[in-house]
Amino acid sequence: MDQALEVKASAPAAVAVDVEHFYSKPGSIQLGGPVFSGKTLVYGGQEHVVVRVRPQSDGNAQDNSVLVSAHIDSVITG
Repeated sequence: MDQALEVKASAPAAVAVDVEHFYSKPGSIQLGGPVFSGKTLVYGGQEHVVVRVRPQSDGNAQDNSVLVSAHIDSVITG
């Protein structure tokens, strides 16, 4: 989150940077397929940061976005 706020603070005047931050609720997913059949993916307390970078001059830029996603490895149990 600190890095996202640094990007926002140091962005040039022609660039708008929006930062959203939220946590997901704990949960689990039952996996299938030949490799993970019968396994359960358990997750909890995951922090999510969404950073949107767009030109200030284009009001439609927010409608034409690409989501880049990264995650920390999860633990498979079962």
